[in-house]
Amino acid sequence: MVARGSKLRETVTPRAVLHSFVLGSLLAVVTLPLSSVLFQHAPDSWRHTRVNDALHTEGHVVLTQRTEAFVSTTWFTTSEPLGVNATTLRLAWMEDAREATEDVRPPRLRLPLDGRHRSLAEWQVGWPWRAASSQTEQLMGPDHATETRGLWVAELYGRPVSVPYRPIWPGLFGNALVFGILALILRTSWRWRRTQT
Repeated sequence: MVARGSKLRETVTPRAVLHSFVLGSLLAVVTLPLSSVLFQHAPDSWRHTRVNDALHTEGHVVLTQRTEAFVSTTWFTTSEPLGVNATTLRLAWMEDAREATEDVRPPRLRLPLDGRHRSLAEWQVGWPWRAASSQTEQLMGPDHATETRGLWVAELYGRPVSVPYRPIWPGLFGNALVFGILALILRTSWRWRRTQT
């Protein structure tokens, strides 16, 4: 029993731990484009709407939606002054949005309510935790403008593929830790079994 324990300790060396967590960090990064591609080609049955709220506040109507998938989270929010074009109200009606009494958006998604029609979409990817994101902000009307932050777009076999790359550090570190521990367990188990033969 003592010999078995000593052999197990011999396989869990500082070098083995370092190698495992370097591999875990690489896997945490590699899973980001894989998550993005998987989400873009996933069936609709994978997507579940968790938030679908319409809020009347400060003379504006605000529609907020959050959709979850296995490897992705998307937020969409749009706000418009009441009594202008009613585009947001019509969208809320079409989407069967719930009448909300409080703003459920994270602070980073709260656009200024300045009398203009605005929208913001945020896409987060990563597994098991979300580790990268992108945002696309639009200003509608005569001053129409679109700004996209943190999104890389390329072609794969003739089809466009988008990959968010703005890091979400807690998720990235968490994923690296999970993959590193799994790599260490597999490495240690394989080496320990070799010592038993």
